[in-house]
Order: sequence, then C-alpha cells, then structure tokens
Amino acid sequence: MAVISPNSYAGKIAGVTNPHLPFNDPDLTGQGIMVEIVRAAFESQGYELDRQFMPRAWDISGAKRDCN
Repeated sequence: MAVISPNSYAGKIAGVTNPHLPFNDPDLTGQGIMVEIVRAAFESQGYELDRQFMPRAWDISGAKRDCN
C-alpha cells in the first residue's frame, strides 16, 4: 500500500508505504525499484519525493479505521 499526498509543501511530495521486498525497503539501494521509478517520475516533473516506511500493521489499522 502506498499513500502519496499532493498537499505537501511546494515542490515536495510525501509518500508512505510499507516495506515489500524486493520492490521497496529502506535498506535496499535507492530504497528499491518501485521507489526509484516513482521518484524518477516525480523528479521529471520538478517534485522531490519524501518517502517514509511504516509497518504493515499501520496499513491495516488505517484501513479498518477509515471503513468504520
């Protein structure tokens, strides 16, 4: 799951996701291929990606909270 907020301050996009090997993980080079692709797409449009990793339990608890 990935959450990207365009309401970040000018020129910077905030993104939150959970680690998912081998696609994205804070310990991978460039934080993984998925992060590299998303970062390149935003940078080509003049935005900086601020990526944060949260545990999977955070995704599940957020989904449950939003569905109630």
